[in-house]
Amino acid sequence: MSDNSLSSGGTGDSIRTVNKSVNSATKTQMMILDVGGGIDASPETPLAVGQTVMASSLPVVIASNQTPIGIATGGTSVVAGQARLSVAGTAQQLPTNTLLNGLTVTANISNGGTITIGGPSVTNTINGTGNGIRLAPGQSYAYSISNSNALWFNGTVTGDSLDFGGN
Repeated sequence: MSDNSLSSGGTGDSIRTVNKSVNSATKTQMMILDVGGGIDASPETPLAVGQTVMASSLPVVIASNQTPIGIATGGTSVVAGQARLSVAGTAQQLPTNTLLNGLTVTANISNGGTITIGGPSVTNTINGTGNGIRLAPGQSYAYSISNSNALWFNGTVTGDSLDFGGN
């Protein structure tokens, strides 16, 4: 863009660049946003009716044709627990807990083997045909799920455990 030229036409939304000397050796290029009083207006230019400058910033106007983004409510309870592997090599389901923001699972730091997280048929297979996420002791994985019972775990050592938490 050439210096001191309009990048978009119209009033109230024109932007241009201006070279200003900051000191004898430096020139700075900046953008000036016209907020309604003309392209050369001072920062004190009045804004559109109903808008005010707050904390040295300009108001943001969202177009009325934008789709609102839903915000989930409720589910303020924190879910936390542990699940112990009863039999190595056998998939076990996590307990039922309704979740709003998902669940993080962590292989207990004192485990003697790996824990694998997945669906009902999760295995400990590591030859390229396995079907879960393997966690070494202390490793975690987060899931965006609505109930903790969607996850199953398996492991290589009977008695190893899995810590889980979410809301």
